[in-house]
Amino acid sequence: MGTETAFLRHAQSVGNLTDDYDRSDYNELSEGGHEQARRLVDPLVAFDPDRIVVSPTVRTRGTIRPTLRETGRRAAVWPELSEACWHPTHDDDPSATPQPGEPVDLPAEEAEYLDVTTAEFPACHPGEESYAEGLARLRLARDRIEGVVSEDGETTLLVVGHAHANGRLIELLLGMEPLGRFGFDNASLSTVIEPVPGIPDRRLAYSNRQLAAVPDDESTRRCESGPE
Repeated sequence: MGTETAFLRHAQSVGNLTDDYDRSDYNELSEGGHEQARRLVDPLVAFDPDRIVVSPTVRTRGTIRPTLRETGRRAAVWPELSEACWHPTHDDDPSATPQPGEPVDLPAEEAEYLDVTTAEFPACHPGEESYAEGLARLRLARDRIEGVVSEDGETTLLVVGHAHANGRLIELLLGMEPLGRFGFDNASLSTVIEPVPGIPDRRLAYSNRQLAAVPDDESTRRCESGPE
C-alpha cells in the first residue's frame, strides 16, 4: 500500500470551448462541462478518496459540486491550487513570492459543501501573476500535499485543479524541474503513488484517463496557452 495523490482537471469551461479567455464567462462551465461534471459522479464515488481539495475557481468548484452533493461530503478549498504557469516563458525565479489576490468568497449554496482554508495566504490567484510567482504559489500547494501525506500516512487525496497547475504539481512532487511535461484533457485523472513510509522512490502512474467525455456536439480542449 502507498499514498496516492490523484489530480483531476476541471470539466470543460466556456474558455476551453471558445478559446476566448477575455470574455466575462470564460471561467464558467460550458453546457458540455456541466454534463461532464454530472458524469463524474459515479467514477469519483467509486474512486472514493479519503480527502478532497479543490482550487478556488468557479470551474473547479462546479466540477466537484455534483459529487459532493450526491455523497454529502465536504471538500477543502486551497487557494494555492488555482491555475498558474500558463505563460509561454518559463521563468523559475527562486526569489519570487506569491502575490496576494482576491479573497475567496463562496456563495451560500456552495458553503454547504466547501470549506475555505486560509493557510499560507487567503486569496485566489491575481490576474497579473508571473510564471515565477505562480510557481512559488504551487510550491506552497506541494508543501500542503506533503503535509497531508505526512499527517495521514496511507491515504488517497483527490486534487481538483487545472491543466497547467496540476502538471507542475506532479513534476514538483516527483522532484522534476517544473517545465510542463504533462497534458490533461478536461475531466481527466492522473496519479502520483508514493510508497509508505518515505519520500524516496516515487513513481508516476500517468494515464491521463478521461473519466467523463463531453457530449458529441462539444469538443474537449487539451492544455494550451491560457488560464485553463
